[in-house]
Amino acid sequence: MQAVLRHSGLLIRADQGIQFYANESLARVVLAEESLIDGVPCAAGEEVEFHRTGRLAAATLAHPTMVRGLPAAPGSPLSFFSDGSPRFLVLSRERRIQGFPAAAGSLFLHADGAVWNALAASSLLVGGHEFSAGTRMTIGASGGLCESWQILQVDTELRGLPCSARFPVWTWPNGALSCVHLAQPCQIDGHRLPVHTEVLSEPDGSLRAARRRRYPAGVAVPWRVLGAVEDPIRT
Repeated sequence: MQAVLRHSGLLIRADQGIQFYANESLARVVLAEESLIDGVPCAAGEEVEFHRTGRLAAATLAHPTMVRGLPAAPGSPLSFFSDGSPRFLVLSRERRIQGFPAAAGSLFLHADGAVWNALAASSLLVGGHEFSAGTRMTIGASGGLCESWQILQVDTELRGLPCSARFPVWTWPNGALSCVHLAQPCQIDGHRLPVHTEVLSEPDGSLRAARRRRYPAGVAVPWRVLGAVEDPIRT
């Protein structure tokens, strides 16, 4: 039998651990029942995080919901800035956001509601670069391009690196590779890297980081929705 208790109007799982801030406000809990928090229907059995102010920071959506005018998919994670504006959600259908044609799928937003990272539903021009539908890109606060991906049909050597077609290839605005997965062993900056290594590079082509990934052949693997550019909220 689940151990539950009621705190701050929420029925929560006491057996899943409860985290508090220094001011004794809730920081993280697991809900024992579906709950409406800041107007968002949060799913039972899932973690909920709060900002120090008590505003909702992150949850899993229980039902299809319009979040600040954006159609969010049920069962998907979503997160918010401290003022309650959405930071991340999964769009259930295409939506134009401040001129950006965002396709269904993972969507990151700036605090002002502009797109930070999204999949383009149609062709568009960003920072002087033209992109086709199906391109995922990361856009800076000033509206300039930070990074974008391309989808390979077959393993391809790009800028001297054997890039795997199982993953998108991320590039910087200057065309340099920012994030790729190696299709073959490769020597980079004096380091011998094995096949399946995820390689993150700087705009000048120098190695930033390398991480070995092990994915069995024939098994579907998730694609990164961010390349080398880091989520500024988490760093």
